[in-house]
Amino acid sequence: MGTTADYLYMLMLGAAQLLLMGWFMSTPFLGSSLIFMILYVWANRNPNAVVRMPLFGFQYKAVYLPWSMLGIGMLMGNSPVFDLMGIAAGHVYYFLQDVLPNSEGAWGGKRLLYTPGFLSSLLGEQPTHLNARERLAAAQGRGGGAGGAVGGGHNWGGGRPLGQ
Repeated sequence: MGTTADYLYMLMLGAAQLLLMGWFMSTPFLGSSLIFMILYVWANRNPNAVVRMPLFGFQYKAVYLPWSMLGIGMLMGNSPVFDLMGIAAGHVYYFLQDVLPNSEGAWGGKRLLYTPGFLSSLLGEQPTHLNARERLAAAQGRGGGAGGAVGGGHNWGGGRPLGQ
């Protein structure tokens, strides 16, 4: 949680959800819905951040931002359907990624979403689904450390300076 691969995976899952919803609703373009999905996830991960609306001159907590943007859009005459689709996709992702693993009960404590390892390796990051011991072993196995791997995880050795 918090790496570039995690963000890319969130975008991929959100886009897949929105494409499925758009297919059922026969809507061709869902860019604004994806923005609302990102906004919803950010607002719920940073609920106490203060957001200020400069045109209207008031401020409030970030958790209310998607709903206020929805309301402003409706006041301007926009349909709320696409914004609600983004909020729904964001809610599904936020629930499965952040709420469910931290809750109790029959499904509580179980993490259902893991960033695929190929995305992490594609971007040169360590997988986030590993615990600290597994990350250390993966870093040592790939030559991590002071003189070890940079970026892609390959240990090419020290090399020789040019001219020698």
